[in-house]
Amino acid sequence: MELNLHISGQDDPPAIIALQETNGKPRFSGYITYTDPSGTGTAVLVRNNVAATQHVTAQSGCEHTLVEVHAREIGSTRNIFVMSAYCRPSQRQYDFDRTVQEAKRLAGTRPLLILGDFNAPHTLWGYKFLSKRGKALVRTMEDQDLVLLNEPGVTTRRGNSVARDTTPDLSWLAGSLDASWRCEEVDLGSDHSIISITVRGPCFRAELGKARITDWDKMRKFTQEDEDATGEDAGRDYKTQSYEEWARNQKQALQKFTQEIATTTETSA
Repeated sequence: MELNLHISGQDDPPAIIALQETNGKPRFSGYITYTDPSGTGTAVLVRNNVAATQHVTAQSGCEHTLVEVHAREIGSTRNIFVMSAYCRPSQRQYDFDRTVQEAKRLAGTRPLLILGDFNAPHTLWGYKFLSKRGKALVRTMEDQDLVLLNEPGVTTRRGNSVARDTTPDLSWLAGSLDASWRCEEVDLGSDHSIISITVRGPCFRAELGKARITDWDKMRKFTQEDEDATGEDAGRDYKTQSYEEWARNQKQALQKFTQEIATTTETSA
């Protein structure tokens, strides 16, 4: 898969990937995949050094996957909710307002990002006409206090000889979050461009560094054998070991059976 290769080749891969029209469960190295109940419409992929929880909500017309991404700070007040949504062009039932209501109820005071392919033409995001779905989406935007992050005038889907460039891909924010939107000049063979959302604020990734691992069983066995041997060698000239000598021997044994390893996303501290 071209996207998988594109992500794996980056020095700083994204913490979260929102996909639509997946037609299966995508699997990327270094990521945990969450999908909607059908497993064919949407997915949210989260780096395996980022803690996340999926919230399963009713699929009212638009398929969607909702994930809560946990900040590293103690408590959940700085968590972020991320939804990947896909509204198929042929979908007749459309009740996205209820979907947003439920997601906002779960998020509470925490920010909610809604990222998706809505197929909802409206002049607010560059179309030349208004569709019924587009009007409904604008009402949802107004009723649910959603902010559109898309840059005005920037299209996200490449047209062809009979269709102009359009913007079916929309990014919404509910709540307060320092986030910026960008349409990358990369499509990886698709007619949709990659959209990047940069969030500034709390840290979500586990810190990587070095960890000290001690083999306590081997250390205890070694110190016990050493004490037994010392007692036997002392024989008639046996004397009680001072605390300073005992502590020094324990420290030497600890150093002997402790190794330092670099932590990775697979080997955490």
